[in-house]
Amino acid sequence: AVFFDRTNMLLERAQELGRWLGYNKEIRLIDAFIDENVTAHRYNWKDTAYASYQTSTPWDNVTASCTLVDWTDVDEAEQTLAAILDPNTGTPILNTPKDLVVTRQNLYTARRIVNATEIEVATPGWATTGNPTATKARNPIQNYRIVSSQLLAARMATDTTWYLGDIARMIRYMENFPLQVEQAPVGSGDMWERDIAMSWKAGERGAAVVVEPRVTAKNTVA
Repeated sequence: AVFFDRTNMLLERAQELGRWLGYNKEIRLIDAFIDENVTAHRYNWKDTAYASYQTSTPWDNVTASCTLVDWTDVDEAEQTLAAILDPNTGTPILNTPKDLVVTRQNLYTARRIVNATEIEVATPGWATTGNPTATKARNPIQNYRIVSSQLLAARMATDTTWYLGDIARMIRYMENFPLQVEQAPVGSGDMWERDIAMSWKAGERGAAVVVEPRVTAKNTVA
């Protein structure tokens, strides 16, 4: 096959074997985070499986009509998280969101919001008369990690939804063994017995599971 390959791509494609395992792993992790697959990863509480994002009882972690535009939208998502109660104690969960998860469309908007050095607020709003007061302050939205993937919009079937939360507290990846790509050594049995010039194998085994959906908020434009 190598000898008759006129495209010179056979070896290159064979060497990329592990890339597609990584692609598949990323899709599985995204699906767990956005709750795309309803059977493989869902949160189980008191013998009942729940969707990660709820709009009412037993928790509400969805903020509608919250397009990512500026720091006030992040503040609104933070307030949604702050209102979620611990189901065992009835007290607010100590949520400290760390991750701002966005599609490629909102990537630079997210960077502008997080990296801005200051904000400006006008009271009672920008007007042509009335001498409104403008106040400049240090940007309150800081220390967030921006997470984005080119696969996110396609898996959600929308490019405007965004998330705020703590991925590490929400998702666990139960790994049996990590992704690894191995090439058979020169002089292996297959090379001697079957004239196989080169061979690779790739393997990875693990599963993503939601362990605490209450630490992440979903924000939609409608």
